[in-house]
Amino acid sequence: MNRSTSRKKSNVAAGKAIPSNKRNRKLGQRLAISTLAFSLLSGGIATSSFAASFDDLNGVPGKDKITALASQQVINGMSDTSFAPGKSLTQAQALHMMVKAFKLDTVTRPASDPLSGDENQAQQQAIPEFSKVKSSAWYADTFTTAARAGLDIPTAVNPDAPITREQYVDYVMSSMQLTGKMPVFRIIPPDINDESKIDISHMGSIQLAIVLKIVSLDANGNFNPKQNITRADAAILLYDGMNYLNRFKPETTPPADNSEATGDLPLIEDAPAGESYAVTNNGDVMLMQDVKQAIAQHASDKDALYFVAIDLTQNGKPVDPDSTEAKTELQRLQGAGYDVAMNTGWTYQGQLEKSEFRYLCGYFTADQLNNLKPDAQYGYTVHFSYNGDGSLAQAKDGAINH
Repeated sequence: MNRSTSRKKSNVAAGKAIPSNKRNRKLGQRLAISTLAFSLLSGGIATSSFAASFDDLNGVPGKDKITALASQQVINGMSDTSFAPGKSLTQAQALHMMVKAFKLDTVTRPASDPLSGDENQAQQQAIPEFSKVKSSAWYADTFTTAARAGLDIPTAVNPDAPITREQYVDYVMSSMQLTGKMPVFRIIPPDINDESKIDISHMGSIQLAIVLKIVSLDANGNFNPKQNITRADAAILLYDGMNYLNRFKPETTPPADNSEATGDLPLIEDAPAGESYAVTNNGDVMLMQDVKQAIAQHASDKDALYFVAIDLTQNGKPVDPDSTEAKTELQRLQGAGYDVAMNTGWTYQGQLEKSEFRYLCGYFTADQLNNLKPDAQYGYTVHFSYNGDGSLAQAKDGAINH
């Protein structure tokens, strides 16, 4: 089997592009998502406690989500009765939201080399100087904290300037990944009509946010990346991002200080389990849409070989490809006559550093895929394999891998 993977030099993530400081986790890691202690204050605005009674949210889409966040003091209004949903969010306010919502003050960016010494660690932790951020400003610590955690913030940013939709989505998705609790994804890049207007450094975050339905395109299929994001849209997007993480129930232990853990956000909309990240039940085989389409397209060629990846799950959780269970299942599949092996792919993490991951893959005919014999204790999700830049894993000549 050809186990090589293509490697393109561009700032990219699951799908196509990725900005720096993204942390895609190793394939097969557990989906245990720790409950986040959300206590967000939109910096520079009212911070008094209130019962989320805003007079200016009537008719505003997503009112329930805004109210839910405010009721738990995740966000605040301009006053106890005014949220100002149509007002633009500032750069400083957006970063303050990220720090508080995703507890970036507890995130420490690792050294690029796990075996590196203190000198490399210090270099990795170097904080940039933001020329327009005054040390006396209320948001000064916010910029330092966010940068130390790993958010990629332009050094010349104006804290009081409005933040665009593409910048804000990038901050949200980057912050979610910086928590270290986001599972790895191989996505089919969505169609975005105004994709050419999106900054390449934000593309990966936007594509993933669309696939996970944390953000939506407009009626014309546009993302409108350069448009300033409103306070209402920012709150709704933040809710959906945090709520996505809360879909996974953590294996928790009582806090060491016996303090009460912050409860989950009220579930207003279930985050849909789209095919590109669905978990398969034990004993079932799921062919992803990209594989189904390829089989239909090449239906006349009964001897066609499809080079696919197989994600194993057990009781709704991924099986580590390097585990004894995965190796045993690999041997079972090989014994059943399937041409399978473990392959190595790559993704980006940290500051555009490549990180390898392992996955089960193989060459199958359409008949073999449609009649794959599963083990009752595992679920099988079959899809084409992508690297961190969205490039397909290379297959031997003649095999179909897209």
